[in-house]
Formats: sequence, structure tokens, C-alpha cells
Amino acid sequence: MTRISLVSFALILIVSHASQALADPLVDKLTSMNAQWDAAINSAGLRCPITIVYR
Repeated sequence: MTRISLVSFALILIVSHASQALADPLVDKLTSMNAQWDAAINSAGLRCPITIVYR
């Protein structure tokens, strides 16, 4: 392998690991916000008038 391809490969590895590290806290935050939203809807007694059935 040439020096340029090794550097490119190293950069790809660094970027992929960094994106995974940043994605986990974002997923946790969105999950938390979704749970809070569900709790607020349930405590208010609101129901969706449309039921979606998957087959």
C-alpha cells in the first residue's frame, strides 16, 4: 500500500469511530425525549383517533 492510501484508511477509521461516539448520546437524548412525550400524552389522557394496523 502506498503512504496516501494508509493515511486515507486511517482517516476513515477515525471518522467512523468518532461518528459512533457522537451518535450514542444523541440516541439516548431522543429516547428520553420520546419517553417524556409519551408520559405527557398519557397523563393528559389524550388518545390518537386513528389506529394504524400493520399486517
